[in-house]
Amino acid sequence: MRRIWSWLLAASLIGALAPTVAYAESPVELDGAQILDTTYTLSSSELDEIAAAADALEDHRDVTLFVVIVDEFETPDEGTEWVGDTATLNQLGGDDILLALSTDGREIVYSVGDRFDLSNNQIDDVIDDHVLPSLRVDNWAGGIIGFASGLDEALAPGPPWLLIIGGAAGGIIVLWFGGRLLVRRVREKRYRDEQREKVDLAQDEAERGLVAADDLLRTAAQELDFAAAQFGDDATAPFHEPLQEARSHLTSAFADQRTLAGVDQDDVPRRQSLIDDIDEHTDAIDAILTTHSAAFDELRALEAEAPRLIEILSATLDSAGSNVLDAHETFDGLLRSYGEDAVAGVAQSSEQAERLIAFARVEIDRARSALDADRSGVAAVHVRSAQQAAGQVEELVSAVHSRGVELREVEVRTAAALADLRADIERARTTAVDDTGDGARLIAAADAAEEESARAETLPILLRLATIDAADASLEEALTGVIARETSRSTATARYDRTVATATAEVARTRTFIDTRRGAIGAAARSRAEESAALLRTAVAMAAIGDVVAGYNAAASAQKSAQDAVRLARSDVESRSWDQPEDAGILGGIFGWGGASNSSSSRSGWGGSSRSTRSSSRSSSRSSSRRSSGSRRSGGGSSRRSGGGSRRSGGRRF
Repeated sequence: MRRIWSWLLAASLIGALAPTVAYAESPVELDGAQILDTTYTLSSSELDEIAAAADALEDHRDVTLFVVIVDEFETPDEGTEWVGDTATLNQLGGDDILLALSTDGREIVYSVGDRFDLSNNQIDDVIDDHVLPSLRVDNWAGGIIGFASGLDEALAPGPPWLLIIGGAAGGIIVLWFGGRLLVRRVREKRYRDEQREKVDLAQDEAERGLVAADDLLRTAAQELDFAAAQFGDDATAPFHEPLQEARSHLTSAFADQRTLAGVDQDDVPRRQSLIDDIDEHTDAIDAILTTHSAAFDELRALEAEAPRLIEILSATLDSAGSNVLDAHETFDGLLRSYGEDAVAGVAQSSEQAERLIAFARVEIDRARSALDADRSGVAAVHVRSAQQAAGQVEELVSAVHSRGVELREVEVRTAAALADLRADIERARTTAVDDTGDGARLIAAADAAEEESARAETLPILLRLATIDAADASLEEALTGVIARETSRSTATARYDRTVATATAEVARTRTFIDTRRGAIGAAARSRAEESAALLRTAVAMAAIGDVVAGYNAAASAQKSAQDAVRLARSDVESRSWDQPEDAGILGGIFGWGGASNSSSSRSGWGGSSRSTRSSSRSSSRSSSRRSSGSRRSGGGSSRRSGGGSRRSGGRRF
């Protein structure tokens, strides 16, 4: 019949177990339980499933799995050290494996005896294959069950017939390597042949592209000559330089082709490099000629449309004059309202626009004269010049109006920023603070912001907004700092009494533990205990003089220092070698951590306990099941385990 693990009611045991479960993040005592969940992550049904998996592992491989789940590993905060300390604290044996999970820290760690049948690498493989996929989607129970089943699988003995196969494998390996070498050579030759064939095809294509580029360049040179006769030398002069650049690319491509012809056919990398160079040159030629052929097409279109375009441009220039006059008036208004600095970017735009209108009218007259002389190509060139001038006029007029819109927007933003600054000044003057130093700093910051606000009124519009924003940012920083300190004081005040009470209990518990076991406690634990008491006195003293924040921080440090002292003291007690029976009597109850029920548990000194003893104690307390409001525990009774020997740890984050 499947064994059933019991729930321990943590609420009813809070007094007895306070040294071990009140702070689950520190190394914990299991007190006979095999599953300890301090985070309430696992449901009761999940605990039952984990218990079943752990039972199966123990039945099959005689390995006992212990599981601890906490929020974070603390004191120490290194996961592998934490799990090692917990295993030592609970005296786990060589066939016991302790698995610990940090839900907030996203870390899984384990501790096993040095002589455990699996190496750390093998256990890591179990975690990678069976655990991490579940943990990464927060399936904690699935990850733990996967760990148990993965260990079961990894610990399974290999079939004996593998030895027989191993003996026969020697001869087979020789044949295998020989065949492998032959196959590799065949594959390498086939690969070289394939690569050479690809390069041959690429070379043929590159040479065809080179011939096409040469033909295209010759045609372009002829067309440029025809265009010069049609549109005039001035119109075609800009095309000579690009044509020369294309010829330079063609010369380089032919040089690469000649080099390519002399390269050994089997030198595939060198051939491919030269082919790539040829392709780059021909692509450059194509891009140059394509770009400038579009300009020729535009001129030819203008030639056909020249008479109609002349009339359209004339009407456009007539309306542009009134637009320029309107832009001039707009500029004068902006200059009066915002000053020279604000409109410097569009100064003299109206004058430049008037000069461009005059130039465009001259070009239109020249275009008409060329048409009368039956020189439509030359007329197209003048039409294009007039079009470009008219376009620039439109841009200049638009820039003036856009500047006006921008300045009005800046004016609105400046007014809003000034209102915000004044509101923050008022807020700073009325903010109530307990500390007179903070109050004085706020008043000084408000005065400085008010001075900057007054100075901004005298600055140009563009500098005004930047000055106001800077003053507001400085005041806001001062306000934020003061409010943060006030919040810190309020928080510390609210938590001070509770933290001092907890720290007082921890310091007293630590002192009691050391006093009752002083014969085994070393200097480190005693020093840490004295430190905790001193910090607690500091906490009370700081609160007495009104520095509650410092008092709260000291109390929190005292609490942590006391926990560290207990951990060090326990380590001293557990590592002591007992030579005389009376030594235990001197310490007084050093073996009594588990309560009176421990008297029935059998021990075997410090060297390790028999599995039969542990199993009987586990099964003896599996008769009941209930849920606690504190940390969840599942598993055996209260008898302590007896362990020994060194251990090793490992783990990873997920």
